[in-house]
Amino acid sequence: SSSMLNEVIGFALDLVMVSVMAAYVSKRTFMRAYVNCIVVIALISLPCVAIANFNESFAFSLVSNSYDWTTPFGYSFYYTWGINGTINVRNSGVFWEPGAFVGFLIVGMLFLLYGKTQCKHAPAKMLVLVVTLLTTRSTTGYFLLVFMLLVMYRDFLFLFTKGKRNSAFGLLVGVVVVVASVLVVVSSGNIVDKMSGVSYLGDGYANESAETRFSDVVNSLQLSLQAGIMGLGDTLSRAAAESSLGITDNSVGLLHLVYTYGWLFALAYYYVFFSGLSKLFSGCSGKTLASIVVIMIVLFATEGLYWLPTYLAIAFLAFGNSEQEEELRSKEPAKGVCGAPL
Repeated sequence: SSSMLNEVIGFALDLVMVSVMAAYVSKRTFMRAYVNCIVVIALISLPCVAIANFNESFAFSLVSNSYDWTTPFGYSFYYTWGINGTINVRNSGVFWEPGAFVGFLIVGMLFLLYGKTQCKHAPAKMLVLVVTLLTTRSTTGYFLLVFMLLVMYRDFLFLFTKGKRNSAFGLLVGVVVVVASVLVVVSSGNIVDKMSGVSYLGDGYANESAETRFSDVVNSLQLSLQAGIMGLGDTLSRAAAESSLGITDNSVGLLHLVYTYGWLFALAYYYVFFSGLSKLFSGCSGKTLASIVVIMIVLFATEGLYWLPTYLAIAFLAFGNSEQEEELRSKEPAKGVCGAPL
């Protein structure tokens, strides 16, 4: 159909345009700009999610579009307020759901920890990202946050102390952030509830989330085996196959890529992506790099992120030469308009 053709063309444009961008933008420039952008989005989202929780009528008044059951998302240009006529008490930022927002927050946190971005006020920015992630109430987000705090706690403390062993205040702030985050996640019960098949919806509990995710994984595996080397494509055949297995709005992006575009493209994509990931974080230890790979696999397995430019950039930027060119330019003497040294 025309909409499916648009999706294929859109994905192809993403690949082309991000590769072009990677030829002109260095890794450090991109990381620094990305962190600043996601921090701004997070700062805007915090008062918005507070309004959603404490003043629902005011939240409805801030929705820009006509918001009813026929218009799924209620939004303004700076925040997604809810879905299907209900104000969401979980923080989605400008994205379609809290789980998607988590994916972008986690990437920002990794860039701050290991991207050598030389961001100003890095500890404050990390604090904003952690607090924002907690407001998403995302089980995946909570799981990954605890995982990061346990595996990467030395790097978190290093960030808050700015590498100074005698920075008592920074160390105290870092410890408080780590301990408080773990306590909030554990006390929320989100992870335990999700594992037991119970998810909090705001007005009660429903035994749906874990079952749906498990079913999507199993059925996606089945489709992946059937798809073959070329995949089912963005076609009515794929839609019919998904429908026959009860798959709707499949969030398992890791396998959605496989059965849509086939094993050949999927293997090429993941080879490029994880090769780029290893180059992007080349200064990390083997243990840290393995942890980052695990984080990315979990994100891809819970959201359809593979076609989004941010994640494509992770691969393409790592293969560009703009980083070396930027370093060479910084060593060259300043030149005038005609090329003569100033």
